[in-house]
Amino acid sequence: MGWFILAWTRAAEFTGRSRRKEYWMFQLFNILVGVAIAMAALLIGGKGGLNTFAFSLCAYGLVSFVPSLSCMVRRLHDTGRSGWWYFIEQMLPLHYVHQLPFVLQQLELKLILSSNVKGWNIAENFIVERNLSEAEGFEFGYAAGVSRPLSRLVRTGDCRFCRENFLVGVEAYGGLGSTKDRGLSDTRHYVAPVLAWRATGRSTFKISAGFGLTEASDRALIRIGYVRELP
Repeated sequence: MGWFILAWTRAAEFTGRSRRKEYWMFQLFNILVGVAIAMAALLIGGKGGLNTFAFSLCAYGLVSFVPSLSCMVRRLHDTGRSGWWYFIEQMLPLHYVHQLPFVLQQLELKLILSSNVKGWNIAENFIVERNLSEAEGFEFGYAAGVSRPLSRLVRTGDCRFCRENFLVGVEAYGGLGSTKDRGLSDTRHYVAPVLAWRATGRSTFKISAGFGLTEASDRALIRIGYVRELP
């Protein structure tokens, strides 16, 4: 919460720098606000929910525009570039591609494997990451988990909070070294119980509380996610 408040207190500050953590923590809270608005709209449902989602999201976007812009400008300063790059990028085709080296600075490739065995979903992911701003080589990671719904019975009618729409499970994830630093001595590994809510046929909210298993790991790590399946 402190990073979110910091961005608002520096809303009128278009000089100076914002480190990567400050920028992305502010963006994370913005995403959480969007998720909260989406959940409220799903609970309302129908045309009223859609109108609530559109109005609330537009209102928050307008209110948070200046803090978001100033934080973006300071982030560009921290990468050694002028804040005017933001406006230049908006006028270029495929501007989001050009911004990747400036702001995101990371490329991720993920292989997702999943199977269902007697009501249990078993997932295994292999992850390859590349930091575009530093010569760190490729980093490798993994994620694996099992989960199942609280109930396998499917009820008729529209029921968003039925037991079959909630999934519980456990996941493990961590690093497998890199092309420059092979081995597992300084890698982070976590195990986490998971709770997921299938809000609609295509939308799922997920939260997990991870606990570090190695000395290099953080003691605890909270992850919140939203998945939208495209038709």
